[in-house]
Amino acid sequence: MDEKIAIIILGAGASTRLNQPKQLLEYKGKTLIENAVNTALDSNFGPVYVVLGSNGREIVQKLKSYREKIKVIQNSKWEEGVSSSIRAALKEIEKDEPEIYGIIITLVDQPLINVSHLIKMIKSHFTFGKKIIASGYGGSFGVPAFFHRNVFPYVEKLEGDQGAKSLISKLKLDVHIIPNADAEIDIDSEEDYKNLLKTT
Repeated sequence: MDEKIAIIILGAGASTRLNQPKQLLEYKGKTLIENAVNTALDSNFGPVYVVLGSNGREIVQKLKSYREKIKVIQNSKWEEGVSSSIRAALKEIEKDEPEIYGIIITLVDQPLINVSHLIKMIKSHFTFGKKIIASGYGGSFGVPAFFHRNVFPYVEKLEGDQGAKSLISKLKLDVHIIPNADAEIDIDSEEDYKNLLKTT
């Protein structure tokens, strides 16, 4: 595949229900932020952007060994909602890579997402010709999701806590959904984390 696709890892949240930064929780010998970065890099699609906010100075220390391979964005407006992180990343991408083909938005707290799912999303984009490829799980849909550059103007208009899911709903006629039960596993609470550790 010749097209360059940027991967955005959203990791700016405050993890209020955990009382500790979820980005630094360990899973299979690595922190969640490191696992997310490794998956993105292993996909070999294009540049990787990590958006941090709350506890950003602490979390970025775990990314020192990746500094030649990724770009870290410290989103000072992270409290405004996830849309501010998405917009911040897209602004940097369009500045760095004006000819970028598309983006994949992923979350730091979906540790079971693997490279094969990301590859499947891009293959589905070329197979079905849809501008958005989303992950389906738990009777719903969301990220990881691919967005072709033609829908960037919609991404740039996201506000507050509007994330990728709201955009997928809005443009549903141009969406193809790939089922992936692993995407339903996200870490918001201590119980979520304990359940995750049982999968190792």
